[in-house]
Amino acid sequence: MASFVMSASFALLLLAFLMTTFPAINTQSVDQEEEYESSCQGVFDLYFVLDKSGSVKNHWIEIYSFVQLLTEKFT
Repeated sequence: MASFVMSASFALLLLAFLMTTFPAINTQSVDQEEEYESSCQGVFDLYFVLDKSGSVKNHWIEIYSFVQLLTEKFT
């Protein structure tokens, strides 16, 4: 039970971070988007560590789909 609570807490923290980050990017004007896109010249590796233990097995498809949609934004 403790691992589920920790996993759920981490998932909520990650979701809160993403919800506060991505709306700001998506609501910029066209000029601001071009400036934002041109300011990022680097390449990065992004890793996700997912928990597929028994405590989250009923939500695994939701978790996996969320990460899949998120990574599609960067590819």
